[in-house]
Amino acid sequence: MLRFESVSHTYSARGIEARTVLNIPAWSLMRGTHALLRGVSGSGKTTFFNIAAGLLRPTSGEVYLEDQPLYRLSEAARDRIRSAKVGYVFQTHHLMPGFTALENVLMPMMFAQEIPTALRRARAHDLLGAVGLANYARHRPHQLSAGQRLRVGVARALANEPLIVLADEPTAALDAASSALVMEALQTTCRANNATLLVASHDPALVVRFSVICDLHDGHLTESESAPA
Repeated sequence: MLRFESVSHTYSARGIEARTVLNIPAWSLMRGTHALLRGVSGSGKTTFFNIAAGLLRPTSGEVYLEDQPLYRLSEAARDRIRSAKVGYVFQTHHLMPGFTALENVLMPMMFAQEIPTALRRARAHDLLGAVGLANYARHRPHQLSAGQRLRVGVARALANEPLIVLADEPTAALDAASSALVMEALQTTCRANNATLLVASHDPALVVRFSVICDLHDGHLTESESAPA
């Protein structure tokens, strides 16, 4: 479903020593798998996610989404695939400031045209309800707390029923109750769609939710199995 082949990424700039943050000879995640990606700050988790989403061309290697090689495509083609098949929960929410929470969730549906027009508004309301924001549909980002903005970002990532959801620290700004609500929304929606879920997090409490644990250390990825409660 998601596959890395000989992927490496090196950051370099004039006057600064080049730094390789990823070196992954081979790695794959099957359709419907829920995996947790762990690693200390600066270990390359966000770089990994940006490459997986088709946002950042790796220095070498290729990424396959459903056997489609992402980096052999034009940037416009990758944008189309990402809008239709990838849900991305960013560490910084990237909400459109002039739009309401409801409009921010509607936007990817309007762009991708994957969800029938007649169903979009109801789906956006349902997703906001799933992350505990049913009463905040008309609020704009500046009227929401950091945690609420993040939850809008989660709802937006799920809008198009993506085949894969990448969630970068989705519970970092949340209390325990909101964290549980967000994780339940992510996992329930992904199970319903047989979608792959990859969550990057430092939170040890999340380990029991995942069957696959991936650790990123010095650019290398190792994988182990967990026994969810």
